[in-house]
Amino acid sequence: MEKGKRKKILYYIYLLLIFAPCLEIALRVLQYEPYRQEEFHINSSPSQCLIPHPYLGFALNPGSFEVQINQARPYKVTHGSDSLRISHPAILPDSLEKIFLLGCSYTYGMGVDDEDSFAYLLQTAFPTYHIKNFGVPGFGNVQSYLQLEAEIKKGNVPKIVILNLVDFHLDRNVLTPDYRKNLQLGFARSSEEIKNQMKPGRIPFILSNKGELIFKWESWDSVYQNWRGREDWASVNLFQSLADKWERDNMQPIDQSLQLYKAFQDLCEKNGIHFCISNLRANKKSEELLEAISGIGIDTLEMGLDLLSTDFSSLPEDSHPNSSAHRHYFQKISSYLRKISPTRE
Repeated sequence: MEKGKRKKILYYIYLLLIFAPCLEIALRVLQYEPYRQEEFHINSSPSQCLIPHPYLGFALNPGSFEVQINQARPYKVTHGSDSLRISHPAILPDSLEKIFLLGCSYTYGMGVDDEDSFAYLLQTAFPTYHIKNFGVPGFGNVQSYLQLEAEIKKGNVPKIVILNLVDFHLDRNVLTPDYRKNLQLGFARSSEEIKNQMKPGRIPFILSNKGELIFKWESWDSVYQNWRGREDWASVNLFQSLADKWERDNMQPIDQSLQLYKAFQDLCEKNGIHFCISNLRANKKSEELLEAISGIGIDTLEMGLDLLSTDFSSLPEDSHPNSSAHRHYFQKISSYLRKISPTRE
């Protein structure tokens, strides 16, 4: 190597060695910090209340469990042999028309006992229907669509489908970096056992190519990785956060999700199913999303609550809807069902 080139390389290395610590010091002065994953713990007795699933990512393990989130009050859940949370203590006859409740942990009833979930309350109030709770913690709307499609293919066609929406489902639908991070690192921090047992699962998401909705899957091991040094250097954390934001801004989660909701509507119309999308969390983003959904001709139900309030959540330990929130959802859906099917209560 020529002497001039060697000097130039050494000069650039020298600048980098000087610049990196100066940048780090400046960022610390400006109160930027290395990455810290928010602590989140789920303990269940017996263990493994969630299990991996080949195309939904994860699913409910059949059985009865006592579950605790962080230091909140433990709650009791029962998962049936169909891998759904029960909405009734007994087996109901197949002759009953069905209502499917689709959604995430809010629909599932994370944080409340079986009998306090709005699915269970609805089943008690509407005994001429079979209310089926398809909610699973961590699900987005893509999993809900795949659940509904699979049930219809099996000949299990419901009378009514209510997709219970929360604004963060937009990130889950397209698998944004933030959701990838929270999913992979959140499970990793929850417990080593959960981290290892979820490896066979594949996480579904959607892509839109020239107006065509494409379903894709990501293996658990490749969902997300922190850059080397992110938990030690504020500068690395900043640069990865900026890269994640840039990637999300180019994913168009709202437009792609609206296409997904239209696919829900088409699937339901094709099979004679009444379809509705509800909103569970009150904020500007959710209200605008529900308005956009209504604008493409889908029936909507506004029943959002301020879940930052301790009146409707178990904060500070757990932000999920509490029993008061579930009773509010039950009352709203009950009124809706009476409106569209007034003689069935």
